Amino acid sequence: ALFDPLDIRASFETDGQGVFVASSYVYMSLKDLLKVAQLILSKGYWKGIQLIPEEYMVNMTTPTKASRERSRMRSDDLNYGFQIWLNGLSANGKLPLKDLPPESIFMLGHHGQIVGIFPDDQIIILRSANDRGRLDKNKFFKEMLVWAKKQKSL
Repeated sequence: ALFDPLDIRASFETDGQGVFVASSYVYMSLKDLLKVAQLILSKGYWKGIQLIPEEYMVNMTTPTKASRERSRMRSDDLNYGFQIWLNGLSANGKLPLKDLPPESIFMLGHHGQIVGIFPDDQIIILRSANDRGRLDKNKFFKEMLVWAKKQKSL
């Protein structure tokens, strides 16, 4: 029902019993993925209508307590919100992606599909790839954000 007002055509993978795998396995076009990112960027609003309650959006974009307190396996381990990843300060007082704004939001997909949402800059960056986690997210999004800001100023 959420995707109807966005005019998104997506396929959802199911498990052996035919139950949707809600944690992942949603297949959609980049255009439709951009719509989901725009919905997050606009805090649940689409064309002036609030599709996702404000309280849910606040909780979605706040690192969970377990995520904030867990020890990091790697320095770039992001914090977890509700189905999205966040660059907020970790338990060690550091940003996982040190060169990116603390309010940065990410949707991390399979084998390198990544969406970066940068609320303060009102910028969304989509990356479609198949490099199986070899990306330096900090470096990539830092460079793309600099480029996108230059494009906005033209």
